[in-house]
Amino acid sequence: MSDRRAQLIAPSLVIAALAVMSFVYLMDRSLYTLVMAHWGDYPAGPPFVDLQSVLNQLECNRAGIAVIDAARAADRCGVYNYSPLLLSLPVRIDPGAGTAVGVALCVLFALSLAVLPVRAVARDIIVMAFAVLSGAVVWALGSANVDLIIFELALAVSALMCLKGKARLAAYAVALAGGLIKYYPVMLMGHVLGESRRVFLLVLASTAVATGLFIAAFHDQLAASIALLPAGSVLRGRWGAQILPLGMEWLAGGDAADGAARPKVPAASLAFLFLVAAVAVLWQARRPPIAKALSSLQPWPRSLLISGALVVLGCFAAWQNLPFRGIFLLLVLPGLLMLDRSGPLRAMPLLVLFLLWQGPLSQAVLHLMILASLPDAVTVAVQLGIWMATQAIWWWVVVILGAILYAGLGIPFLSGFRGRNAKGA
Repeated sequence: MSDRRAQLIAPSLVIAALAVMSFVYLMDRSLYTLVMAHWGDYPAGPPFVDLQSVLNQLECNRAGIAVIDAARAADRCGVYNYSPLLLSLPVRIDPGAGTAVGVALCVLFALSLAVLPVRAVARDIIVMAFAVLSGAVVWALGSANVDLIIFELALAVSALMCLKGKARLAAYAVALAGGLIKYYPVMLMGHVLGESRRVFLLVLASTAVATGLFIAAFHDQLAASIALLPAGSVLRGRWGAQILPLGMEWLAGGDAADGAARPKVPAASLAFLFLVAAVAVLWQARRPPIAKALSSLQPWPRSLLISGALVVLGCFAAWQNLPFRGIFLLLVLPGLLMLDRSGPLRAMPLLVLFLLWQGPLSQAVLHLMILASLPDAVTVAVQLGIWMATQAIWWWVVVILGAILYAGLGIPFLSGFRGRNAKGA
């Protein structure tokens, strides 16, 4: 089998899964709900619920309803927590076309997986197959979340970063546009850390101007929409730097109750975790296995690895994320599989695969314990053990991805602005 044929396996599997689940939904909606709940750890709801919600909110905004005002809009339109810039775009999509648009987004996502490099090696093919059929991907597709569009944007930025000269600047325009619409894609601007001093300062100045104009135009709505960003259970599914300190505080009997709308993050604990992680990143980045492995990676998987790492690290540090945002781990997998599997990189593909499947696996363990009629104390202890292990894995994966970024980008402002990727744009 050629590498090209190996790359087609992942999109073929996703398209087949979409076809099967569409058939199940048409034949038996209760069975569809059951399968989605166990496979994608997906909350009860119709297909493409996230996309339909956004389309309804955009329509409400055109009707003069202040959708960013939770008190006024919640009953009729739901709570809007995206960028206010999206409300100003002159594009209108009829909410009645939500199903068609959702199907189109899912098919586009599936087809785009064909550009992810996969070697014709059994291990790589199997890992990528399980990754694209994981619970995180199923949730993203089932809800047709806007993250599917951001995934395509991240692919575009990665492709543009493989170009030479001034053409690479287009990558930063795309990343900035995504950031102004959905906030976290601005992390893709981190590619600029590997550029020359001239490009770095040019992109920095342009970003500052654009961001300043954005804040000046939407400052009131911006503050309101950020305040409406979702938060919730810290003991089930969500990932991010805040989850471990919040969960530990809850276990200790603090205020960070499971399911609380917006618990207060223990600042000291979070700062300590970030400090330890930063030291670990610097230590790992200077070890021979990572630097040596990155030097042998081709431009396309390297660019995907850096883009995926930027998004994952940004989202991890900034907020609590629902499982579907784990789809950006798909961007780092090809590069991780191609890296020399020595030292801390050896287990990375399997750890990433576990994180993508963590929700369904946790549910499966819980159901097995219930079937075995284990005492409640044992069930709780096992669930907490899985949660603790998951948090430890997330922090380790973040440390290694951070080390890859540090070694791969060169961090020019710490090395005389000599970016390793700079080609004199």
